[in-house]
Amino acid sequence: MGERNKSKRPFVFLGVGIFNTTIDFTFYTFLTSTAFRNGKHIAIAGFVSGTFALLCAFVTHGFITWRGSHLTNKTLLKFVLFTGFGMWVIRPFLLSLFIKWYGLYHTAYHLFVQMGLPFSYNFVANTGAFMCMLIIVLVYNYFTYERFVFTRFRSDHIEPENHSTS
Repeated sequence: MGERNKSKRPFVFLGVGIFNTTIDFTFYTFLTSTAFRNGKHIAIAGFVSGTFALLCAFVTHGFITWRGSHLTNKTLLKFVLFTGFGMWVIRPFLLSLFIKWYGLYHTAYHLFVQMGLPFSYNFVANTGAFMCMLIIVLVYNYFTYERFVFTRFRSDHIEPENHSTS
């Protein structure tokens, strides 16, 4: 990959990530507004929506962010392992941690009420926890995709040379 395209990759990753996050957040919000309303099972909602997001992310990052990287079964396996760790271990832990920032969410909720915005406390808290988690997981994902998952396309990957004597 040329240096020019490689320098654009973080921005492409961010754009594709925003698309994937929108899908993920929509599903997450649906789950936390219906099946997991009380906030006690926010990690399960994150796990379910995150698993769906994992599948979307492989397709979009594989064909857009790291296009031309020759997606193989090995690439898929590495993607599932690294992204799965982020989705199924890091993400639920962070959501469970960030949902406890009651003071921040109460303050934000009261500001929204004063502005006349129709957000429930549950929506504000779940959204706040999701956004805090998202920042950390996006950094983790970019690092692991670039260094470990889509390695065949890295510019510092050296292919063996043919040293035949003539």
